[in-house]
Amino acid sequence: MQVRQIFQGRSLRFGGASAVFAAGLPPRQVATVRVTALPLAAEVLATLRAYAARRRPVDLVLDRALCLTKTIALPHAARRAAPAAIDMQLRQQMPARAAGLIWRSERTGRSGGTQGYRVHIFKQQDLTDLLQAAAATGAEVRRVTIATDAPTAPVYHRRTRADRITRVWHGLAIGLAVLATGAVLALQMRQTAVLNARSAALSAEITQLLDAAAAAKAQLVERDAAMSGLVTDVARFNADYRRFPVIADLTDSLDDGVWISSLSLDGDDMRLAGFSQAALSDTVQKVQAAPWAEEVTIDGPVVVDPVRRENRFQLRVTLRPFEVPS
Repeated sequence: MQVRQIFQGRSLRFGGASAVFAAGLPPRQVATVRVTALPLAAEVLATLRAYAARRRPVDLVLDRALCLTKTIALPHAARRAAPAAIDMQLRQQMPARAAGLIWRSERTGRSGGTQGYRVHIFKQQDLTDLLQAAAATGAEVRRVTIATDAPTAPVYHRRTRADRITRVWHGLAIGLAVLATGAVLALQMRQTAVLNARSAALSAEITQLLDAAAAAKAQLVERDAAMSGLVTDVARFNADYRRFPVIADLTDSLDDGVWISSLSLDGDDMRLAGFSQAALSDTVQKVQAAPWAEEVTIDGPVVVDPVRRENRFQLRVTLRPFEVPS
């Protein structure tokens, strides 16, 4: 008989509030013992006695050779109901509707629209004998599982009772939690009183600030009314002033092959008419490149002058707001 022992340095997992109260406790290491034959051999029993003397919990892993293995194929669409379907098939196929048997299933390969499952069947009586033999050694068996390729639920699981150290620690932890809660509440009540006093002082200060803000706002309204006329005059001056830099910049940006015959400005709308020796697209690009030009469009048809053999054009330019070239 071959037994493999695997030592795992991990603590027992507590759920919910136990995970909080177990903080700071030394971890209880769990030993794993592989069982390849039943009944348990003398060397396995000796190993369990050694773990019992050291108060180490034990997980027993059953070799698959100890189980009856069956293969079941189910439709892939029924994978969520696979446990119930496997239970039903086994109870129909096994004698006495599988009474006295325990089984665990794991997924195998998938073929077409079916999903394969490998079912490991173990006798309940063999499990009872195994647990009794382990209990006779004084070992604390935490779980009994089957050595499968994929993780499966254990065939036996015992919730370990807290030992004396754990119980004492739980009591101390609850007491400390109550004391800490009381201290926090007292501190919060004191801070609340201080904050209430500060709140009253701040309320009086806010009232004073609101009165000062109302007076400042009244002065600002009066100042805005006085400045409105000046702002209107400045805006009118800027609108008139921008005409001259636009005309100067336009003449600088166009080459000698372009002749402007007429130009009109109406707010942000400028209309140009003239002649161009080059293609009209070049003239449009040069005007569009000006910093004051928002949009340039051809206004009307492009006509070739019969005398000068030049392109006669009309352009409409939308000026950018609030931009005057220097």
